[in-house]
Amino acid sequence: MYAVCNQDGDNTGWRQFINVRGLDSAKLLASSTIPGIPTGIFWDRFLIDAAIFSLGSWLILFAPGTLRLIHRTRHGLCLHCAYDLKNLAVGSKCPECGRL
Repeated sequence: MYAVCNQDGDNTGWRQFINVRGLDSAKLLASSTIPGIPTGIFWDRFLIDAAIFSLGSWLILFAPGTLRLIHRTRHGLCLHCAYDLKNLAVGSKCPECGRL
């Protein structure tokens, strides 16, 4: 898209020189919207996209830690340092990190 000024330096004739990918410049300037440029929000699509991207972000950020905790709990490991707690008394502290 480009515009050219008249020789006098004013831009009164600039409408004649606009070229937008082969579309008629007079029709583009007369219309209230330019084709291809969104003028409103489709709220249903916006909310669906927001939900999908929120779920994806949650999975990337929180799923690894959650899966790690589940794995350590199922296999009898310390939740903090992954030390094997199978041979220790129930409720005793971890000998490696000192946490319950």
